Amino acid sequence: MTAQQNIRLLRDLFLAMDKPGPESEKTMERILDENIAWIEIPWGKTLHGRDQVIATVKHTWDTGIPSHPLENVFADNEWVCVEYILAGTKTGGEMLFRGGEARGRLNVPATSVFHVHDGKVDLAREYIDLLTLQQQLGVEPKTAS
Repeated sequence: MTAQQNIRLLRDLFLAMDKPGPESEKTMERILDENIAWIEIPWGKTLHGRDQVIATVKHTWDTGIPSHPLENVFADNEWVCVEYILAGTKTGGEMLFRGGEARGRLNVPATSVFHVHDGKVDLAREYIDLLTLQQQLGVEPKTAS
């Protein structure tokens, strides 16, 4: 795919992640490779497979976050880098990958790097300012042991 096609693909993915519902789930199913590895760098966790990624997105829909206003998107014929903001209000529920209740307004800069192969995203690396996210949600940051 061309760089412009890859940019459109990722814009479509982010729009789908921001709009709860079956149509968005279908869009994510179309864009994400069934064996995608979505690496959550701040938590040291990897989501394995499209179903796990979509379930995680649905969890964010259920708990009130986030939207992903895009700041910049850069691409070539294989890789796409997206700068965005995690924004919204977490109304409750468990904080993903850490456990414990979390509530609060979010406005956290983030960047993700995506690999596109045969028109599908097969790898994602998500970088989020974890300290700012935890502070905004009122979650005690983990300390080094």
